[in-house]
Amino acid sequence: MKIRLEKKQKIESVVRALDKGNISREPYQHLCAIESHLPCEGVVSKERQKINEKMAQLIPISIVDINTKNQVDQPEEEDIEDEDIVQEKRVLNPHHPIINLRISGDGHNVGKKIKRVMITVAILDDKNTLHKPNHHYTVVLYSGCENYDSLTHIMAPFCHDLKDLKDHGLVINNIRWNFQLYFLSDWKFLAICLDFNSANSKNFCPWCTISKSQQGNLSKEWIINKNINKLVEKKYYYKDIPESSF
Repeated sequence: MKIRLEKKQKIESVVRALDKGNISREPYQHLCAIESHLPCEGVVSKERQKINEKMAQLIPISIVDINTKNQVDQPEEEDIEDEDIVQEKRVLNPHHPIINLRISGDGHNVGKKIKRVMITVAILDDKNTLHKPNHHYTVVLYSGCENYDSLTHIMAPFCHDLKDLKDHGLVINNIRWNFQLYFLSDWKFLAICLDFNSANSKNFCPWCTISKSQQGNLSKEWIINKNINKLVEKKYYYKDIPESSF
């Protein structure tokens, strides 16, 4: 029994090493021909299938065609029961029905060649568990780089749902809860979401009027003097103007 367990653990380690090193089937077959002590490719392939099946059960993943413009219907009002949040945990206050929802996003590298972009949400009112990763829920996960076009297509259904929550709220236990939305990210991700200038441009800051030549000027106090709503309106205004007009 111990020998079988050690053999299984060795095969799992090989699968992990192949995935992290992006080693495909054919190169591994050549390695097996050189090193006879390595598990054969067929055994490794079966173990990978078992791992994938187990992960598919734990983390269901849906594939969405980002090039298809789906018409999202207005959802009907639902009465969602959530006794665990409202009553047992005492996270939300029914006498002050506001849920503060944080949306976070960032891109990261998985190895040297694979990139992922992830969007998560968390309830800020749950202060006792906000620092725990299990209470940050992944709502968007896709392979690719951080760029405006990809985010525009993939985030469209999620942004629609957020707007619906912001405008109409959500009914929980016969109480209509309103949502206050917050966005958290690094500068790069925020600039990409707003389709703003790059970090080496003259006016790179989304919040103040500092220019690239003034970065080292410590005598001036730069404060937030831009409004996000005005910035978004201005962005869409200029996008509607033909390039020949500039």
